[in-house]
Amino acid sequence: MRLKPDWANYTPPKPSFLGTRVFQNWDLAELAGYIDWTPFFQAWELKGRYPQILDERETRPGRAAVV
Repeated sequence: MRLKPDWANYTPPKPSFLGTRVFQNWDLAELAGYIDWTPFFQAWELKGRYPQILDERETRPGRAAVV
């Protein structure tokens, strides 16, 4: 038997924070280490995964201009 949720009577929980949150004095160099840039390169139709794609600049000169 399949689950049939009763969405008409469901009330989602309220988020603990609404709006925009600004982080002051945040070291962007530290933050950059946590970003996976692969979707950016995929949007530009560049094949490869980050950070390995950065090492391929010599073989594909177009990548150096984007990076």
